[in-house]
Amino acid sequence: MGTLDLIRLLGWTTALFFCLAFFNYVVKVVNKRCINKLGKEKKQFVDNYRKIMKLVIKNHKLFGIIALVTMLIHFYVVFSAHLLRLTGIISALLLLAIVILGVYGAFINKNKKGVWLKIHRILPFILLIVIIIHATFRQS
Repeated sequence: MGTLDLIRLLGWTTALFFCLAFFNYVVKVVNKRCINKLGKEKKQFVDNYRKIMKLVIKNHKLFGIIALVTMLIHFYVVFSAHLLRLTGIISALLLLAIVILGVYGAFINKNKKGVWLKIHRILPFILLIVIIIHATFRQS
């Protein structure tokens, strides 16, 4: 495996785990807007959805930490190969900020109505756009 292959593997792994962490928000919104409104005739579907939802919520922090670790390794390999790009640096900083805010909220300020939580929920949307740009317009 060459350096570029390793860089791509680490980048896509980071993106995958970021998306799994981001999915925490998605499953909660879908549950609130759609699943909660389903009738009793859809009980089996609702039960299965909630099992998946619990799994995603339970592993949200783990997915975020794995995304951070793979991003740091990705960054190190890219930096070592002198292949840094602005979109990658922005992505890395956004992911780092999201994780720092998550750690802050989980362990320091457990107030679920703070500004930190609003920022923690907004930044992933921005990061998703930057990741798409970063992956789409990569150099060969």
